[in-house]
Amino acid sequence: MFGICLLACLCAAAAAEPSATEKTVSQMSLEELVDVQVGVGTLAGAELREVPASVTTITSRDIRESGARNLNELLEIYVPNMLYLRHNWESDHIGIRGIIGDVDNKFLVLVNGRVMNNSVQAGAISERDLTMLGDIQEIHVIRGPGSAVYGAGALIGVIDIRTFNGTTFTGTEVTARAGEFEEFYEAEIKSGFKWGDKAHVFLYAGISDLAGANNADAPYIIGISSTTVNGTPVVAGHPFPEALPEDRHMHHGVPPLKLHAELTLDDFSLWARYTRGGETLPIEQRWLVNPPAGWDGNPPANTFQVPGVGDQQLSLGADYKREINDQWDISGRAGFSIDDYIRNGTDGLVDANREDIYTARLLATWKANRKNTLTFGFEFMHGEYGLPTLSYPGAPARSVTWVGVHPTPDGATGLMPRWSSDTFSFLAEDRWDLVDKLSLFTDLRVDKNNQTDYLFSPRAALVYSPSSRDSFKLILSQAVKSDVAETLEFQRETSGATDDTETLRAAELSYDHFFGEHFSVGLNGFFNDFKIIGWNDSENRSQPVGDADVAGVELEAAYQSKTFRLGLSHGISQLIDFRNSAQGIEGQAISSQPYGFGHDLNHWSTHITKLHFSYQPVSKLSFFGSLRVFWGWPGYKAYTDYANSVGTDSSGDPLEFLRDPKYNPYDKIQARLNLGATYDVNKHLAVGVHGYNLLGLFDSHLNDRFIMFSSSAQQDAPALAVTLSYKF
Repeated sequence: MFGICLLACLCAAAAAEPSATEKTVSQMSLEELVDVQVGVGTLAGAELREVPASVTTITSRDIRESGARNLNELLEIYVPNMLYLRHNWESDHIGIRGIIGDVDNKFLVLVNGRVMNNSVQAGAISERDLTMLGDIQEIHVIRGPGSAVYGAGALIGVIDIRTFNGTTFTGTEVTARAGEFEEFYEAEIKSGFKWGDKAHVFLYAGISDLAGANNADAPYIIGISSTTVNGTPVVAGHPFPEALPEDRHMHHGVPPLKLHAELTLDDFSLWARYTRGGETLPIEQRWLVNPPAGWDGNPPANTFQVPGVGDQQLSLGADYKREINDQWDISGRAGFSIDDYIRNGTDGLVDANREDIYTARLLATWKANRKNTLTFGFEFMHGEYGLPTLSYPGAPARSVTWVGVHPTPDGATGLMPRWSSDTFSFLAEDRWDLVDKLSLFTDLRVDKNNQTDYLFSPRAALVYSPSSRDSFKLILSQAVKSDVAETLEFQRETSGATDDTETLRAAELSYDHFFGEHFSVGLNGFFNDFKIIGWNDSENRSQPVGDADVAGVELEAAYQSKTFRLGLSHGISQLIDFRNSAQGIEGQAISSQPYGFGHDLNHWSTHITKLHFSYQPVSKLSFFGSLRVFWGWPGYKAYTDYANSVGTDSSGDPLEFLRDPKYNPYDKIQARLNLGATYDVNKHLAVGVHGYNLLGLFDSHLNDRFIMFSSSAQQDAPALAVTLSYKF
């Protein structure tokens, strides 16, 4: 009913002359696009073809055409060698180039240059499950290390979101969407206008109602054969036979919300942003069946509390940039954020805490001469942690990490202490144009937190463009990350130990060629030497769990004309070696190679193919399609084989990875096909229809999405959405 009302209100909106304009790169040819000056992957900015990183750009046009229902789906459609998996204990996790963390903190999410990651424990949780994407002008995604530019934590990539402002969007636009089968309703409004002689204002608001998908449309595919507590037979590879909560229902029934406001005045901008999100999670299969695969004394499935995670974040940002003279530029940035995080399991509230973060940055760029540019500066971050959550006012902060030190009265979780920390950073980048077509980028960033050692993030890159159609890049870099803030404080309080540093050393070689303005190809090879911090279940905390060598190749091709656009990619990520592994089934879940089972990465599809296209046969009508194919999961199979050989953890509890030996989904492909169309009814009104995960209508297992640390899967529902958009 909520969605019907929204659509009715939109259709009844008063007509006015549309004046919305979007000054984006959406209409540029491929050759023009790579010549655009961007502030991504470097401190001083560079043409896109010269950026010393592998970058995928997603425009507002791409977002509209795809019909993506959240950031995870959008990124998986467009970004090569990227995927996401479900999780029993946390929100969906993103992986890039074979690496996916047990905590989703091995990459950074930025909005307008500000890091949005939760520092205490959850990592990159905000923004990603929101269906409302209309405020986003473009997204730049870096595949590979980014710590030298973006700071500690950018190990495997960076998701750099840029919103519209009053200079890039003018007018007013109202959008409403309604989804069926994975049910949701959404409304957005954005407006940009000039205020006075120099000021520009952008305002945005979006709200949604997520009912999710029922068990028939999005079944839970269990990985073991057993019986339920009620005695109902359970067959591996088939839907769980009893009722479970709707998949992707909004957390605690609270509607997701996004608000954004920005004032731009010449070289100065001031913005404020509020987001509220969260959703339900799949239930661990150990809770659903009888021993030996399940726990003793499990209650019936319909008596569980619905597990889920929720977050809300308020961010304030101010940016200033000024050209002093022909040689010197300065820029400054200051910000503040409140990040509220909640997680509940099947047996109640587990985590509920808040962090307040204050940041400041000052950069200077010196154009020494025609061939040399030096950028340098400082950053500061102050964090206040262990604060009471705004969602439970008056209740103390809590986290399961502290259950053995400061248990709650019921012993279900732990009381989180309050603490603070400071991080000081120095960053510098030198660009030296050795000759007319050859440039050398050298970067160094040093981060020092009062609970860590010095963290060094260097990068050296050669960029060679022998012609306007060819570009070669050789990149050598190191990215670092300390452990989450909670673990740092836990170690300090319980043992006085210093932090362990997560380090990724990478080498990357790429080549791009343009066959005129319509067609381009790119080839990229990479090698990562990764010292990994992960969850050690036997220690009940994160710690170093091994050293992995991962190599891979990425092939990309693109075609673009006035009426047709096509993108194609294939990514390969292969484990080469895994050393110094933490011992035992509880030590690490990255690969079972050290235990004699296979030689691949767990939680990863070695080969990933993606295709997306848009076609505009007439001016008012456009079609869109995307296909993602995952060609098998050999490391997943090997790890579940290893789990079967062990059976239980050190406490005698059944492992979540246990799998019926007769059930093997890992040698089969998974494929997700989306199709859509949009039609401009007139210069004010547009309508769109999108279908999602459509191949599941013919074979539902093509829509299986595996759950991390489990042999089960949650199927993505074949679904439909209708969009109406009105421009004033």
